[in-house]
Amino acid sequence: RELLNRFATTMLTDAPVLIVNGYFPSSNIRYVLSRIMDAVGDKEYFSTVSTSSVTDLAATIAAYFDDWQGRRLERLYLVIHNIDGPALRKETVQSVLGILACSSGIHIIASVDHINAPLMWDASILSHFNWCWHDLTTFAPYYVETSYENSTMMLKTQNVDVRGVVHVLSSLTSNAKSIFKVLVEHQLKIEEEDEDSPKGGSNGVGEGEEEAAALATNGLLFHTYYTRCRDAFLVSSELTFRSQLTEFRDHKIIQSKRMPDGSELLFTPLKSHQLRAILEQVDLG
Repeated sequence: RELLNRFATTMLTDAPVLIVNGYFPSSNIRYVLSRIMDAVGDKEYFSTVSTSSVTDLAATIAAYFDDWQGRRLERLYLVIHNIDGPALRKETVQSVLGILACSSGIHIIASVDHINAPLMWDASILSHFNWCWHDLTTFAPYYVETSYENSTMMLKTQNVDVRGVVHVLSSLTSNAKSIFKVLVEHQLKIEEEDEDSPKGGSNGVGEGEEEAAALATNGLLFHTYYTRCRDAFLVSSELTFRSQLTEFRDHKIIQSKRMPDGSELLFTPLKSHQLRAILEQVDLG
């Protein structure tokens, strides 16, 4: 890590450098692509591209750098620490990085830690990267990389482990995943709106009330959640809905809180970036 960072700061001085920490468990390829677009700064060029597909987004970015005449940037350097990290191993992620690597204006410098890391790539993706391999073993301790083992790497929020969530979701039916997706999409939408809206001052609300208000903003009341799932033909009765929630409650993926009026609020304690990391790894339908 230190070696690549030093190389980037001393040698890659003719264009912007974007550093991706692949050892970070919540590393998100969509976030990486958005950072690249921010570095480019050409909002008009990317205004018409669909953000629903990371593959299409990557192809648009690659095309920008392939036809850079008259553009703001001629090239971009992408430094990836641990391209074989847990969050980047997915075939879709490697395929997206391969699309970027194909562009004549995007240069990727990456490190791998696992001896079998090359097995991630088939012949097609490997040809996209067209690596020039160097053995740069430093024997330096993994202080930074392992510093997340007991905190961020586990991504624990109220005893919820994102890797455990991925494991649980992978074992559930498509119907159960879709029920969870309803709540996830709601919370992500609300949090995005909160980020875009200006922060107001205090309204004289107590800390307890503020916490309840924040939860009410991000979560879904039981009846509202049930109604949305019923309207989407995911459940046929309230009893079925409660039964479907049992698995999520047992693993603390979905938690609840009693509101002052006695109603039940359901929410997932995971942060937005953690939810997006899960969406990258599990198809929720």
